[in-house]
Amino acid sequence: MAWTELHERLRPAEFRERRLEERLFPTVPVVVHAFYSCRLALHRNKPWLAGRWEDVVRQESFEWRTKRDPNRINVCDEGYIVTFPRVQPVLAESVGKPPADFDRRIKILDENGGAVEIDEDMLLEAMPDYIPFLPHE
Repeated sequence: MAWTELHERLRPAEFRERRLEERLFPTVPVVVHAFYSCRLALHRNKPWLAGRWEDVVRQESFEWRTKRDPNRINVCDEGYIVTFPRVQPVLAESVGKPPADFDRRIKILDENGGAVEIDEDMLLEAMPDYIPFLPHE
């Protein structure tokens, strides 16, 4: 139903450019059978979810801008939209994150609440080698 409404709004060619500029794409609820990994459970601060499967309702959008070129779109009468991948040079490469710089100075708060500047290595030295995964009962 939401797809049909979006398709009908994009069909008239004279309104298509304005509709694409407004970026008002509908969302639909989709039930996903999701797995909670240890990392995801800890990220959500719910370690008891680790290793479980759960049905989760997510709002999915028809937005395609992140991977497709919004300026190259064809709306077909058969009920589908044809978009094109973003145009990149042949030799384009993605850039990763820079490596961690552990030789820098950082600011932390001391016992009195005042700002102190220390080497980041000193902060990492104070970290324990072992952190329990689950709280003790």
